[in-house]
Amino acid sequence: VGLKLSAALIATNNSRAVGLIDEYLEYQTDELEQDTLDGDVYEGIPIERLGESYAEENWIRVYPHSLNEALGGGVQPQTHIVIFAEPECGKSLFAINMAAGFCRDGHKTLYVENEDSGDATSLRFLCRMSDRGKIEVLEDLEGSLAVAKEKGEGNLIIANLAPGTITEIEALIKKHEPRCMIVNQLRHLAFQNTDGDTAQLTKAGKEMRRLIKKYDKVGISIHQDADSATGKTVQERGEVYRSNTSHTRAAHVFNGIGTNGSNIN
Repeated sequence: VGLKLSAALIATNNSRAVGLIDEYLEYQTDELEQDTLDGDVYEGIPIERLGESYAEENWIRVYPHSLNEALGGGVQPQTHIVIFAEPECGKSLFAINMAAGFCRDGHKTLYVENEDSGDATSLRFLCRMSDRGKIEVLEDLEGSLAVAKEKGEGNLIIANLAPGTITEIEALIKKHEPRCMIVNQLRHLAFQNTDGDTAQLTKAGKEMRRLIKKYDKVGISIHQDADSATGKTVQERGEVYRSNTSHTRAAHVFNGIGTNGSNIN
């Protein structure tokens, strides 16, 4: 892969080089060495466990309803959803709406914010969960909070990180034991000894999937589009910023938000 990558760079074949960089990074591993087996081993197919895992009450609804319907009525724990879109297109709005839905359904939800200020995110959640506008909320904070509490505000944990690491997120999971978690945004997570956006994003996607599987969570990662996605109503895999191959491997659901320049689809 290294030789092919060198040839692609010499030939200035950028599209080929990006794919090869993703492929090369797949060979890198950040897993800690373990002396013991960390997982389940089954002798035969555990049908009793399957019946319990896939029981209707264990499905988790996602939002908006159109996405939930497209996914057949929800998702199972250990599902990783990646939402991507161009800047100022509603990614944070999408994430807050998703988290509010989880909380209302009774699922404790960890919302990791490393994009916007913690106060701005808290205000947006209060507006969403009280169904009130910003001015109305600020004029009656206690009343707005009372309404939000009736809609699951007590299930929400907001972690305002700058920019945050996988180790910090894992510590928050252990402390709060959420059912669902959302990271806004994936590209800001910090990794030591890893240079370049592509390498950082590949590692971030793989580590998110590891956490989601290890702790049996539903996870949502928010990410950016590349410049080529501007104004497109339908987002393709190639529109993902820097890491269009590795992110699809790290996600079970890959959902792009498109626009026609003024309207969100």
